[in-house]
Amino acid sequence: MDFYVVFFLFLFAFAVNVQSYLIPREEPNSDGCARIYNEFITKKKTNFSYADVNDCYKSFPFDKDAIDTLSGLVGGFYVFLDKAKEPPQPGFDFRPVDLKAELENFRTKSYSTLYDFTTDVKHLFYDLKDSHTLFGSYCFTTFFFHTNMTFYSVVNNGEQKIKVFDDTIDQSNIDCEVTHIDGQQAFKVIYEFANNSVYASRDLGVRFNIALDRAYKFPSFAVRSEIPERSDITYTLKCDNKNAFDVKRNWNAFAQNSIILNEFNNSKSYFDNICNPTNGIIQIGPSSTAFQEIKAAPPDDFNKIVEQQDKSITTIKIIDSFVSFFKTQDFGIVKFFTESPTGPEEPINMLTDIIQGFKELENMGVKKV
Repeated sequence: MDFYVVFFLFLFAFAVNVQSYLIPREEPNSDGCARIYNEFITKKKTNFSYADVNDCYKSFPFDKDAIDTLSGLVGGFYVFLDKAKEPPQPGFDFRPVDLKAELENFRTKSYSTLYDFTTDVKHLFYDLKDSHTLFGSYCFTTFFFHTNMTFYSVVNNGEQKIKVFDDTIDQSNIDCEVTHIDGQQAFKVIYEFANNSVYASRDLGVRFNIALDRAYKFPSFAVRSEIPERSDITYTLKCDNKNAFDVKRNWNAFAQNSIILNEFNNSKSYFDNICNPTNGIIQIGPSSTAFQEIKAAPPDDFNKIVEQQDKSITTIKIIDSFVSFFKTQDFGIVKFFTESPTGPEEPINMLTDIIQGFKELENMGVKKV
């Protein structure tokens, strides 16, 4: 069930992106996606400027039909809608979330780009603080942002401080204390980032540690997939009890997988091939993230067992050796055989079939999965 929830919400993001958008025709110099492609082809670069990625990501218009798609999928299949509305138990720190109501509230907002809408929805799901419930978009996971500096936290004499773990530009800054970030206390800035932008735990202390993590499996303060609010950031450092000084760094973007840079040459081809692909392979998560296959009974054996044990269970759809859909009364059953499908279908075609499987459950009156 946990894996289903993760996978379902990734499907969900895919469904939102399957729209027909009219991408404005732009001159190459004003097209951020085209500038990225030219840098990659002419200079073999896999690191790009904040401005180029910002312009690329924000070149796709928003379509309000996306809200209808999300509301329908959440209302039809997210089984923890009522649970999400409950206040946290003592010791945990998060807010109750009425997903359906808050998705409806997005209708009152004016979005000019798909990126802005997707980011707001992503943060809504972050507020669940559930590492098994994710919302993502293929469009906006191509690049990660960093400033060449990472951090750790220590406690000295009862006071928690932030220090520089590594600085690949100036290693003399390593182990210096970070007193302020953009003029605010460093601890407070990272604490707020952990509270608002890290989803992987309901324990704020755990989220704080994740925010300082140097990997990028989950959003961290130093390495993030979301476009930072500004193109630069200023750290105030204090080394060996000397006078404090400011270090200003630009947010630079790097491609999490350079192979994907061959898939587009402007914003239109980026949208067609990355955001709304008809075939080919799209990498769902960071290249450092891998799943191990779960060994299970062969699909045919499982299906026979289900049918023999209970004649009231109806088989709806079977997709290769990956997933099957069943129905009993108004309940749906989704059986995943592996986290790493190896069927003959292209992954994107398989994904389309899986979306159709969920739609067929809904059409047959299924209320819970």
